[in-house]
Formats: sequence, structure tokens, C-alpha cells
Amino acid sequence: MSELQISKNTRAVLSRLKQTDAGLLIAGLLTLFIIQPLLRPGLPTTADLAIHLFRTLEYEQAWSPGVILPRWSANLGFGYGYPLFIFAPPLPYWLAILFHSLGLTLESAFKALIILIILLYAIGMYLFARDLFGRVDAALTAAATYAFAPFALREALLVGGNIPQYLAIGLFPWTLWAVTRAARARSWGWTVAAAGFYAAVMLSHLFHVFIFTPVVLLYSLLLAPPSRRPRLRPVWLAVPLGLLLTAFFWLPAFVERAYTRARAEVYLQRSPFYLRYPRWQELIAWIEPLDARAANPHVPLTLGVVTLALAGLGLVGLAWWAIRGPRRLAVPGLFFGLVAGTAIFLTLPVSRPVWEAIPILQVAEFPWRLLGLANLGLAVLCAAAVASVRARKGSIALFWLVLVLVSVAPVLYPVVGFTRYGDPTLAHLAGYERRSQAIGTTTLGEYLPQTVANPPTDSPLAAQMEAGDPQPERLDRASLPPGASADRLAQTAVTHRYRLQSPTGFTLRVRQFYYPGWQARLDGRPLEIRVEPETGLMLLDIPPGEHILDLHFADTPLRTASGLVSLGTLAGIAAALVVRRRWAAADRGPETAAGASLPLARNRRVMAVALVVIIAAFWVKPQLRPLLTRQSPPGMALPAQNKTTIAFANGIQLIGFDLSRQVVKPGGYLQVVLYWQATEAPIRANLQPFVHLDRLDDFTTVADATNYTPGDVTTESVLPTFHWDTARYVRDEHDLDLPDGLPPIAYAVRVGLIDPHQGRLVRLADGTSNTVQLAVVNVQPVDAPPPPARRLNAAFTLNGDTIRLVGFDPPTRQDDRLEFALTWQADHRPAQEYTIFAQLLDLQQNLVASWDSPPLEGAYPTTTWLAGQAIRETRFIPLGDAPPGEYRLLVGLYDSASGQRMVTPDGADFAELERVRISGD
Repeated sequence: MSELQISKNTRAVLSRLKQTDAGLLIAGLLTLFIIQPLLRPGLPTTADLAIHLFRTLEYEQAWSPGVILPRWSANLGFGYGYPLFIFAPPLPYWLAILFHSLGLTLESAFKALIILIILLYAIGMYLFARDLFGRVDAALTAAATYAFAPFALREALLVGGNIPQYLAIGLFPWTLWAVTRAARARSWGWTVAAAGFYAAVMLSHLFHVFIFTPVVLLYSLLLAPPSRRPRLRPVWLAVPLGLLLTAFFWLPAFVERAYTRARAEVYLQRSPFYLRYPRWQELIAWIEPLDARAANPHVPLTLGVVTLALAGLGLVGLAWWAIRGPRRLAVPGLFFGLVAGTAIFLTLPVSRPVWEAIPILQVAEFPWRLLGLANLGLAVLCAAAVASVRARKGSIALFWLVLVLVSVAPVLYPVVGFTRYGDPTLAHLAGYERRSQAIGTTTLGEYLPQTVANPPTDSPLAAQMEAGDPQPERLDRASLPPGASADRLAQTAVTHRYRLQSPTGFTLRVRQFYYPGWQARLDGRPLEIRVEPETGLMLLDIPPGEHILDLHFADTPLRTASGLVSLGTLAGIAAALVVRRRWAAADRGPETAAGASLPLARNRRVMAVALVVIIAAFWVKPQLRPLLTRQSPPGMALPAQNKTTIAFANGIQLIGFDLSRQVVKPGGYLQVVLYWQATEAPIRANLQPFVHLDRLDDFTTVADATNYTPGDVTTESVLPTFHWDTARYVRDEHDLDLPDGLPPIAYAVRVGLIDPHQGRLVRLADGTSNTVQLAVVNVQPVDAPPPPARRLNAAFTLNGDTIRLVGFDPPTRQDDRLEFALTWQADHRPAQEYTIFAQLLDLQQNLVASWDSPPLEGAYPTTTWLAGQAIRETRFIPLGDAPPGEYRLLVGLYDSASGQRMVTPDGADFAELERVRISGD
């Protein structure tokens, strides 16, 4: 090639770069605020990240000779094998393995994958919103809103670590961008691109493709509605093509669930979805600074206050467009408003009937997974808010970008230390599975074959792998008869080959779970595999003599057929692209609206903006860390509303607690957050904290919540007590659902710890009790009590406390006692506990009968009364040997501690209700 030609090519490249949309550069640079903390050694210490790291390691191990697409993971399930890769979407592991193959450690490969997904969020949403609204400022607003969504940051940096879920949500806007272009250009090329992105979502996370598919289909129909003249629109084929491309995965995954324990009833029993709903208050919560001394800092499942405010403005703007135009922008925008609203609805407890009616939803376990789809809709609404304002371009967007960053700033600082993995080995994998008891790297063991009646909790194979043996022998030599021998000839992830010699026939036990696909051949002839009851391991009947045994895990006809469907679809698309070369000319994509790009050549300020963003991300942001994080002193939890120090006998202290409210409604809920601190470690058992709501008179429990592992039940971010250390405290969240019809009185919030190994409660350190009362809460009256038959207004006062007797029901004789009802009221909660007395005096002022007791027989002490509440109670006086005659019925109150009576304004220390006549009957 001549120097002149090279020069022309260089000028062409530079010309293209000058026309590149600078908005893409800015959207990508904004993610540096998220990427910056990832540049330190290690990976975020999150709930699921280790799971996916070890799955990637196992996927590499499963890629043995002759295996094109791994289905069987030989080393999981404590070495007994696990059909994980039939059900786990492979794209996250393919990408991590790709980075690993470039020479990075597996730890660094995973970090590169997280960074890639962060960029996918911002750039994909930018492209989609830019094409939808034709405004760069609106697109940048959408990109920032989506990438900095608290739920997304939670997954990437803080708590979740569910990389497949994070990747699937990051691919949503890419799919919609390609669908938009396919519809507007009526392009087969962009339809193929949309199918590819949709396929990538499918190969990332099954639940998210399930909830995303209706969105893609409806959006495609919205952009290209059917006309009176039947005509195939290319965009309609995006989803069908994506399904065909991924048939190799989803078809076996759905059909073969029947072979496993992955049934809705298992999920309901082990991880019920109805315990995982966030409350609406959490969705609109402001994010507080995270505490570096918390082992599990609280990151609320919030949608973001700023995002919700801007989305609300977007809805107003879209409604205006729907009335005044342009309607072509209003309709798609309102559609995504509907998407956001539906997703938010399905996240909340009110949607429980929908979840119960659709069993496949229940398998998702966590309704808050839909927050990713809600973030998608909200990001579009935020873009609409900016696009609907006729202002100087960039000014409104800059204002909201700063607000979004400020509102999520606390979650940009991971306060829990990173975990170093380096290049883990099978020994690390086996150790992780044994310690976590996450069999097959799944929390419920849901992909265990149904024939495994008693799931194992350990195995000799796992112990061998953790000790450094990369290929522990699956043949159980204890099953060989005397005089028999077995020589291992070959072993891979899916193949076992042995030379067997035995003087007698015997049953060989293979320490590998049976699952459809396993085949056995003895001397080249098929051999029946039997399944051992209870364990699910393979049994083979071997005749006497010398034999060659081959065990191999092969594809079933369904897996083979589904693979051929995907391969055929891919080949058909490739052939069509080759044959129809005119696609290349026809499918350059639709022209974007004026102002829908920001060419680098015309914006010299872009480099200045880029420099400011880089400085802010790598210098300013670290300087602000002390302002945006917390550091509790030892023995204290600064986020706790109420500080306390309550020591239990096993070396655990309760150092604080939160109450979501002091007054609750019948049928409502009360959230109690406990803050625990270990003073001794390690703790041998996994203690189970509980919270009870008890009556104050007889300590009957009316509501309770027990965490079988301390932590956050809603997100299942839990931390067993045997993993606690003495340097950090643990936040422990309990949601108590109150029954309907609960009497409107006060109840005690009591806390304790269960030792499941000892089968008893842990006592307090001083040995006085095994529970402790933290607070008292009131149940709010739903209806006012019946009005008293006779009204009074007797106000009793003492030491600043005032209690009024507002009325009574006339007394009636019931057997040997006199019964009547009193109605009390206090304008302010009394500071002292008072006892109510009722007396019968004869006309000579002699005391004949009386009865003293606290209000409602101790169930509602006066120090717990709600201000202004009318409190009706039925009282009685035992008549005993009272002779017939006429008596005065008196009532009053006195200080339970001192005995001093309350007095009325006229100085009386009682109120006379009426004269009572007692007959001799």
C-alpha cells in the first residue's frame, strides 16, 4: 500500500472520529465514578459474586476435550456432580473466560466483566434515549439515571454481586435501541442485531428475559403496528429469531426442570417470595451514608428520590405532548411509564395475588428483582422530562445529572473490604462449597436430581479436592468384592474409563449423581445404570471376569435437537447476510433527528468536560469519602435510632435498635432492626435472633419474626453468627405482620436469641432472663369505642398528669359481683403508672366492697396510653357478703408507686358515679 493511500485512510479515520457523537464519550466517562473504587485490589465482598466466580472456574474445568458446550459440572455438589450448566445462562461465564484467556487472573477477569457491564448500562441507555427523543441532553440524563440507579450500584459494588442479573439489565436498552432502529428503517439488518441483543439477555438471566420479553414484543408492535394490508414487518421477528438462536439453552433448561427439585413448591417452602417484598417506604427512601464498621451496611431498595421526582416531571411532559404533540414521542414515552409502573406494582406486597396466580414468578424468589425493569422505564421518563423543556441545551441536564450523583453518592463508596481471589483453584471451590453449604453454588440445591432424597452436606470427594487433588476418583472402591481390582484409565469432567477384574459378579457404586445423559458401556455394549435409593448415586451390575467400563455424560436427543435449531438459525442468518449484500447498503440505520448527536469536531469544550469528569472521579470523589461515609466508634452503631448495651451469655451484645413506628394499625407491619456486636469470636453455633410483640398483662405473643440467619430477610443478605468478628457489628432486620382485629392497647417489643443446637434460648449475661424488652408500641384504634351511656367530665390530676373519666355504663349485677364500664381519656400520655380503684360505700360512708387494678387488668398501663384515645374498660367489684341495701359507687386513681391519689379540680380524690341498690336475691 502506498504512502498516499495510507494518508487517505488516516484522514478518513480522523474524519470519522471527528463526527463521532461526543455524548457517547461523556456517557462512558460518567461511569468512572462507579469504576473508580474497583481499581483497588480484590473484588467487592457481595452476597453472590463468589458464587459466580467459582462457577466460571468450574465452567472452564467442564470444557474438557470433546465437550463443545458444557452441561455437567463434575466438581460441584461436593464432587458428586451437578447439572448446573443446563440451567445457568452461560454468557457471563463466557465473557469472564474470554478475559481470563487474555492473561488476566480470574479475579481481574471478573473485574473487567463488571466494568464492561457498567459501560453497557450507560452507553446502551444513551443510544436508546438519543434515538427515541433526538436530544443528547435527554440521552445523557437517561444514561446517568440508569447507570447510577441505586439497585444497579447495589449489585455492582455493595451487596448483590449477581453478575448475570446485572448483565441482563444492562442489555435491556441495547435490545430496545436495535428494535427502534429496525422499526424506523424497516431494516432486516437491525432486526438481526435486535435478535442478537435479545439472545444475549436470554443467555444472561432467565427471569429477566421472562419479564423483558413482553416489553420487547409490545414495543415492537407499538413502533410498527399491523396495517390493514397484511405485511411482514422485520422488527416483529426480533424475538422469534432470538428464541431460535438460544434454543440450545432455554429449551433443555425449561424441559429438564422436571428432572430436578426446581419446583415452585420447593421455592415456596425454602425461600418464599412473600417474605421478600420491600415496603413502599423503602422504594422512596433517601440513601444515608454507609457505616464502615457494619459487616452488612444497609443499602435500601430505593428507586432514588431524585429519579422519581424527575420521572414525575417526565410524565407531565409526556401528557402535554399527548395533548398538544408531538404524539410520536409521547406514545413510546408513556409506554415506558406504564412499564415502570407495572414493575413497581409487582415489586410491592399488593401484587401478591398476581405472584400466586403465576407459579413461574414464584421461582424468582425476590419480587424486588423487577426494580431493574422499573429503572429502565424511569430512565426513559427522566429523558422525557429533559426533552420536554425548551431550555438552553445542557443546562437542565447538567442540573439533574449533579442531583442524581449527589443523591446516590453514599453508595459509590464500598465500605466493606474487598476480597482477594487471585486465580482460585478447585481446592478453593471445594472449600467454598463446604463452608457455605451452597450445594452446587445454589442456595436451595434446586438443581439436584429428584432421585437425591437426602442432599449431602459434605463428601470425601470434596475433602480430597480441598486437600489439593484435582481429580478425585469417583469409583467407590469399598464396593469392590475381595480379590477384585479397578484401574483408572481415563477421567475427564464427563468421562470415566476403568479396567475391572473380579472373580465374582458385584454391584459397583459410582460416587456421581445420576442425571439423564449419563451412559454406561461395558466392553463396548450398553450397560444399565441403576440409581441408589436416597443418595441418587449410580449403581452398575458388573459380571465376573475382566472388563473395560466406560461412563460418559452425553447430550440427550432434546439437547442435540435444540442445539441443531440454534446452529441452523445462525447458519441461515449468516447465509442471508452473504447472499443479500444489499443489506449492507440499505441498513445504515435511520437518520437521527437534528441535535441528536454532538460531533467532536464542533465541540471543543468536550475535552474540557472530559477532563473535569476524570478529575472529579479520581481526585475529588476520594477526598469526599469522610463526608459521605460513617465510622462508628467501637461498641456503638451510629445508624441505630436507639443506643443500648444488652449483653447475652454467649459473647454477643445488642448495641442498638430501630423501630419503624411507635403506633401501628391492626393488620399492618412493624419493622424492628437490631444491631448486634460479638465480644467473643468465633461463635460456635449459628444463633437465631427473634423479635416478639407481647401483651403486657400475660405476655401472650401476638406477632413474631425469627431470622434463622441474622441479616436482611427481604434481600437474603444474611451473615451467620459463626462468621461474626469482634471488629464489626451486624444489622439484623425483622418484619412483624400484625393480625387483623388486634385490640388497640400497648404491646411490648421483646428480643432474644435461640441456640438451635442446644434447643433453648440464650440467657442474658446476668442470668436474670432469656429475653429483653426493648420498647412498647401502640396499636391504633380502628373504630372509636361505643359511647358511654352516661357522660361525665371528671378530670383527675397529679404531678402534671391529667386523666379524664368521660363516662360510664350503669352497673349490673352478675352473680356475686357488680360490673360496669368506664371510658377514660388523657390529652397527653401520663408520666406515671396509675391504678384504678372502684368502691362501694354504704350511706354511713363505710367501705363495703372494692377492687383495685391497673387499666384493663394490666394490659394497658397509663404510661403507654395514646394521647386522645378513648379507652373503654369493663370493671367489677366483688360483692362478697355485702348486705342488701343502697350504696354509693365511687371510682378514682392513685399513683401505683406512692399510693397518692389523683384529685379533681374541686379537691375530691374520687368521682361518684351513682347510687346502687343491691337486693337480697
